[in-house]
Amino acid sequence: MGAYDYYEYKIEIIDGKEVMQASPTALHNYIIIDLASIIDRKIDSKCKVLSDSVDFILDENNTYIPDLTVCKKSDITDGARITGTPKFILEVWSKGNKETERTKKIEQYEQKGIKQFLEIDYVENWFKFHNLVEGKFKLQNSGELIKPYYIQLDFLDFELDLYDLVHNYGEETKRYLNDENALCSMKAFIKDLDDKTVSEKTGIPLQTIQKVRGKEK
Repeated sequence: MGAYDYYEYKIEIIDGKEVMQASPTALHNYIIIDLASIIDRKIDSKCKVLSDSVDFILDENNTYIPDLTVCKKSDITDGARITGTPKFILEVWSKGNKETERTKKIEQYEQKGIKQFLEIDYVENWFKFHNLVEGKFKLQNSGELIKPYYIQLDFLDFELDLYDLVHNYGEETKRYLNDENALCSMKAFIKDLDDKTVSEKTGIPLQTIQKVRGKEK
C-alpha cells in the first residue's frame, strides 16, 4: 500500500493504517521550497532534492511523505518512490502533527539510518537538528528561532542559517550564493586585488568575499 495525495489532504501509511494529513499552509510550503532551492544549487549531480509529494517506503507497513528529502538518484525506484536510505530529511511540523506521530517518525528515520534529520515547528518557532551517530540520533543543535542559528548539512559547503530560512525566505542565504557565484565567475580578474578593493568594485559585502576566498585556500 502506498501513500498518495487525496484532494486537499495527503495520506501516509503508519503501522499499516492510513493517516490523513492536512494540506500545508503557505508558510509551511515556503520553508520547503526555499530550502529545496538552496540545496539544489549545491547538491552533487548524483543526488536529488525532493519536496513533499514523493513516497518514502520504509517497509511494507510504513510509507511516509517527508516534507523534503535529499537522496541518491539510485535510491529512487522507477522515478516514482524512494526505496533506499536518504541522506537528509526535513519535517516541518504544525498543529496537525500529533506528538505520537512525530515520535514515531523520528524513531523510524533513526532505524532506517537517515544520516541527518531536521525538524522545524514554525508555529512554536523552534527547530531540532539530529545527526546519526553509531546508529542513534544525536541532537546537534536546537533552539527557538528568534536569532540566527546555523547548522552544517553534509552536502553543503557552508552553514545554513535556519532563522533566515524560516523568517526571511532564505533571502540572505540566496544572496550569499549569488555573490559566491559572481566571485567565482570573475576569479581571474580579481585574483590580484585585495578583499577591500574587490568589495568596493563589486558591491559584494567584505565578509562574503573573505568567506568565499577562505574556502578556496
